[in-house]
Amino acid sequence: MSTPASDRRTELVRGTCVVVAGLVLVSIYAFPGFMAFDSYEQLAQARAGQLTDWHPPVMSALWGVLDRVVAGPLLMLLLQCALFLVGLYVVLRRRLDPVRAASLTLVIFALPPNLSMMGVIVKDSLMAGALLAGCAGLTSERRGPRIAGLCAFLLAAGLRHNAISAVVPRDRLAVAGGEGAVDPCGGGSRDRARAHRLRDARQPRADGCGDASVPSECRADGHRRSADLGTGSHG
Repeated sequence: MSTPASDRRTELVRGTCVVVAGLVLVSIYAFPGFMAFDSYEQLAQARAGQLTDWHPPVMSALWGVLDRVVAGPLLMLLLQCALFLVGLYVVLRRRLDPVRAASLTLVIFALPPNLSMMGVIVKDSLMAGALLAGCAGLTSERRGPRIAGLCAFLLAAGLRHNAISAVVPRDRLAVAGGEGAVDPCGGGSRDRARAHRLRDARQPRADGCGDASVPSECRADGHRRSADLGTGSHG
C-alpha cells in the first residue's frame, strides 16, 4: 500500500530520470556548452571578480563560484538545462500521467528552437530555466517548493533588465493560486474544489436566492413567496 512519502520518493526518482536523460541529450549536442562572444566576456568577469553592468552581475558571480569547481561552461550548461527540465516536467506532471509527462518533457526540450538555445551559455537561457522552475515551485501546495520557486524567480529577475515584466505577473498569479484561485501553471485540488463551489453558488434556485444577478428586492420577494407557500400547505 502506497503512502504519501513513498509516492513523493517515486515521483522524485521519475523526475530525476527525466532530468538526467535531458542532460545527457544536451551534453551530446553541446558539450561542454556553446560560448558566444558575451559568454567569453562574462566568464572573464567571473574569473577576475570585476563585475560590471554590461552583463548581469548575479550570473557572473554564480559562474565564478561554479568555475572554481569545474573550470569552463559545463556546470552553467547543466544548471540552466536542469532548471528548464525540472520546471517543465513538474508543470506537465500536474496534468498528465508520468509516462506522458516525461516523454513530452524530453520532446519539448529536444525541439531545435529549445535545444539550440539551451546549449548556449547566455543569460537568456538561464532565465528561461529559472522562470520555468519558479513557476513550478510557486504553484506547489507545499512550503518548501514554494520557497525554492521564489528564489528561482528572484534569480530570473536579476538576469535581464526587462525580466521583471515576466516575473511579477506570474508571481502574483502563483500567490493567488496558493489561496485557491486559478493556477496559471496547472492548478491543484484546492483550485478545482473552489471552482465547483463557485459554480454551485451561481446556479439560481427557484426563489432566485442562489443567483447573485437577481436584485435584492426580488430575492426578498422570493423568500416571502416561499414562506407563504409553506404556510398555505400547513393550513
